[in-house]
Amino acid sequence: MARSTKNTEAFFLLFILIIGALLRFYNYYDWSLSNDELSALTRINFPSFNEMIDKGVKVDYHPAGVQVFLYYWVKLFGESEMSVRFPFVIAGILSILFAYLIAERWFNRTVGIFVAMTIATLQFPIMYSQIARPYSLGLLFSLSAVYFWSLLLFPSNPNRSKKVTDSRTNMMGFIVSVSACMYTHYFAFMFAGIICLTGLLFLNKNNLRIYLISGIIITIQYIPHFGITMKQLSYGGVGEWLGKPTADFFRHFMEYGLNSSDVVFYMLWAICILSFVIFRQTLELTKFHFICIFWFVIPYFIGYYYSVHINPVLQYSTLLFSFPFLIIFLFSFIPDVLDDIKTMILVALVGGTIFISTVFGNSFYTTQHFGVFKELAQQTIKWDDQYGEQNITRAINVFHPNYIQYYFRKFGKKADFATYRVNEPQHVAQLKIIVDTAKTQYFIYAWSNINTDPVVYEIIKNKFPTVVEQDTFFNSAITLFSRKTNADAERKTTFEMNYDFEEIKPTGKDSLLVSTDFAHSGNNAIKLDKNTEYSPGITEKMEKISPNGIGNADASVWIYLPDTATTAALVISFESSGKTIDWYAVPLKDFVRSPNKWMQVVGSRKLPKAATKDDIMKVYIWNQDKNTLYFDDLSVKVFAE
Repeated sequence: MARSTKNTEAFFLLFILIIGALLRFYNYYDWSLSNDELSALTRINFPSFNEMIDKGVKVDYHPAGVQVFLYYWVKLFGESEMSVRFPFVIAGILSILFAYLIAERWFNRTVGIFVAMTIATLQFPIMYSQIARPYSLGLLFSLSAVYFWSLLLFPSNPNRSKKVTDSRTNMMGFIVSVSACMYTHYFAFMFAGIICLTGLLFLNKNNLRIYLISGIIITIQYIPHFGITMKQLSYGGVGEWLGKPTADFFRHFMEYGLNSSDVVFYMLWAICILSFVIFRQTLELTKFHFICIFWFVIPYFIGYYYSVHINPVLQYSTLLFSFPFLIIFLFSFIPDVLDDIKTMILVALVGGTIFISTVFGNSFYTTQHFGVFKELAQQTIKWDDQYGEQNITRAINVFHPNYIQYYFRKFGKKADFATYRVNEPQHVAQLKIIVDTAKTQYFIYAWSNINTDPVVYEIIKNKFPTVVEQDTFFNSAITLFSRKTNADAERKTTFEMNYDFEEIKPTGKDSLLVSTDFAHSGNNAIKLDKNTEYSPGITEKMEKISPNGIGNADASVWIYLPDTATTAALVISFESSGKTIDWYAVPLKDFVRSPNKWMQVVGSRKLPKAATKDDIMKVYIWNQDKNTLYFDDLSVKVFAE
């Protein structure tokens, strides 16, 4: 090989690795740790290794590898964003190198350079190199497994007439890489399994023994983890929050993986098609062309089938491990013309186009890709300093208190939250008590990665109607509320009705439901029993409750339950020509936690956009199990948005 060719190859590769490193290191520690990263840090916070495995790994859906690594890494280097994410950035950079080595070995050095440049500059691999989750390490181990698999089964490199004779080194690299995949992520595990099974097609007398021994060692090394895997599989999956993939998932993933950019998408596919057409006379289709396609699509089909028929697990991130083989295929028809000036220009054009798409087109470094916690803590501290922390009641909706307290520790501040969870009806009921009993002038409500029921904001606004300031981020937000201080702060009410069953009582057969046994106010309440499923309630036309059809309906009722084991609910429904167009129910038992005691139940619903002025809104109690209960002071307020 000519020295100039070697120099050209080395220069290009070094240049690409520097670009890839800069893109991954830039700003990598400045943005908020994600929900999953904070979850990982929370789940290593145990006094012993065994307790960390029991309470930090077995409760999760990922293998133990990354969690064990973080357990010791944090002990040595601390839990700052810079420290925690650093090894994952390094793994992302090394993945560029291994992608090059694979493409160069399977095809030629020109293909390798194009592949490395593309992997270095695409947003998809960059983003997952900057977070402390299994994806970056899983990508590195997957690519290194393929590289050593290639050396093990195909020691001769037809592109360089070079034979790798150190089979023991290749064997060790293959065993370690595949084992690391198995301990890092279950999709990386699956991909490693596909690699190993594919290898069975290429066994011969020269590699059979060493390949089978490798398989036996790989199987044995996973035995310590087998019990953990069985425990995690018993949970079923992440279907509680992850929906089933739709039929167009693959198409959307292809677009996402190529920067969601038409320019990048069509550029790369144009290179693939044109290189095939131009060089078809001298082109030789090899097994590696078919392996690229097979390895790219099979993980998707397996993940899609499992997600649709068993439990949802398929996400874009889980396909990162097989994604490089799409990129290798796209460039695989280019011959070895690295020293051609036109090739150099094309490599620069590809890298420059993707770089511009990532940095400027997608605004990668100024866009929030995950729900934030750092900004929520910073804003809370700012308001504490501005209005006095003693004057503010705080509530937040996050999966674990440590997710937000991590940043208060980082900033050397302390903030107490009255509650950290508002994602279940019983939590909403608890929040109402917090709001009703708050003595402060201000109220902070924040959330990240957990959707907030609109009723939460309505509960807060009933006592703190003024929104002083609000910041909204990707999948997260924080709001500072204040008690009413002037007339301008009054929320505009477009409709209000209160039904206390005193002067105005139900008529007809519903009049028999009026009871004097118990009452929240006055002497009367409504009693429902085994003979009544649907209560009398409030019914009104849309044209009266909101002339423009826009607003929010807040319903409230006081409930007395002799037995809290009931499925009865407060219902807000909207009907058009006798057909329900929107329906919302609040289980009474979520608010009424004690029997034989009057408790308030609240619900809130946006007026449906599809409603017309002749449609009607109904608010009532649905006593579906026909148990005995009492309700009083049913009310509805509709506020203009």
